[in-house]
Amino acid sequence: MAAIRNFFKKKKLDIKFKTAGAGHKLTDEQPTPQLSTHDSGASASRQVVPPTEAQKAAAEPEAALARLQAPAPAFAKGGSTAVQIRMRKELEAERKAHRAKVNMTNKKKMIYLCAQNDHL
Repeated sequence: MAAIRNFFKKKKLDIKFKTAGAGHKLTDEQPTPQLSTHDSGASASRQVVPPTEAQKAAAEPEAALARLQAPAPAFAKGGSTAVQIRMRKELEAERKAHRAKVNMTNKKKMIYLCAQNDHL
């Protein structure tokens, strides 16, 4: 079992080192340049320009309408206290049902035992 555990530890460590990238010595004057898989010209054209104040102001009412029209998630109905109250009521109802069932079986047992005693 320990041999299997050690095997997987070594594999995980190898993967960590491989994904960490190329290393370099701390005593080197110039760090080695990292090769990028992305094209530098393509990344320059993809830069996001921050919106102006007018664009932000125009987008705010649309965002508010979208939030109002979106369906509310199921957990957001009421609050956490409302959920707790509802769950307490459900649990209490289950307890009452269970107690009633136990009482009925106890009554049946009592009736059966009384009938047995009458026959003696």
